Amino acid sequence: KKEEEKKLKKMFNKGIAEQVAKQGADASRVRSTGPQDDAWVKIQQKTFTNWVNVKLKEGGFEEIKDLTTDFASGVSVIQLLEVCSKKPFPKYNKTPKLKAHKLENLTNALKRCQDEGLNLVNIGPGDIEEGNLKLILGFLWTIIYNYQVLPSMKAAMAGRTASKFNPKDELLKWVNSMLCKEHQVTNFTTDWNSGVAVCCLTNAVGGEPQLLPHHVQMSSAGAQRNCKEGIDTACDTLDVPKLLAPEDMASPAVDEKSMMMYISYFRTAKRKGASAAPAPEPPKEQPKEQPKPEPAPAVRNASLPPPLCVLICPNPFHPSGRQCRGRPAPRSTSPQRQTADLLLVHHLQP
Repeated sequence: KKEEEKKLKKMFNKGIAEQVAKQGADASRVRSTGPQDDAWVKIQQKTFTNWVNVKLKEGGFEEIKDLTTDFASGVSVIQLLEVCSKKPFPKYNKTPKLKAHKLENLTNALKRCQDEGLNLVNIGPGDIEEGNLKLILGFLWTIIYNYQVLPSMKAAMAGRTASKFNPKDELLKWVNSMLCKEHQVTNFTTDWNSGVAVCCLTNAVGGEPQLLPHHVQMSSAGAQRNCKEGIDTACDTLDVPKLLAPEDMASPAVDEKSMMMYISYFRTAKRKGASAAPAPEPPKEQPKEQPKPEPAPAVRNASLPPPLCVLICPNPFHPSGRQCRGRPAPRSTSPQRQTADLLLVHHLQP
């Protein structure tokens, strides 16, 4: 009975897994390929590789060239998750030689994704180690969606449940709120082929003065040139990384997920050197010249009698011009009178 119960439980869990895989197909499964699908798959591969290298460069790690081979050891996957989650791995094999070591790294990387709440569907360590491109692209989109697209829409998500929030629609709504009426877009594919929309968005985010004031004269005949100018200007002035090549944006097969990832950078971009200028300081007031204090009048000793200038003054006039008047009196020989006479003489001398 226990063995039968285990078999039934295993079958039940398998059925649940299959159901979840079907529900989450849009998030991490790549569409079936055909002659036309191959073009967007290549575009997505190039664009996702560019995004991975941007993140690895931020963490100071070595860049990759091919997703199908450089992810096989699991080292670059772990490094990518360290940068995105801002949480270092406690321990992993940095130079795996054996397949078992590579699978161990990849198993730990997938476990970290699950611990972070990422919804991984229909992918295992062996798929990445064997270089299954379609599943690797789906795995990367799950990381990009959770660590790049959703964080850029944080303000729009405030106070809303996940079931009522569609990042694609919200991002499109924000783009149209920035664009003029003549250049509104309805998708993240063909409406961007002419390059006019990306130039208009660069102008809107950059503010005044316009970075590309001649965008209104652009025509679809120079689509690739327009795309290049918009991508280069956004990189140079807004720090939006060059994830998409101009020829890929101008292609009718441009990948929707690649465009969403690229446009999400505009959501939080700011023009270089556009920080608010400090308020001008008020002019400093010049200190007023203080009037020179008048010399304090000489303080006489209260114990001395008032000077009798008429007794000792050699001139008949004071320095003030007033004539000394009075009747002569005999000189006093007392010490107090002599001191008073000396003070008066000192006062009258020029």
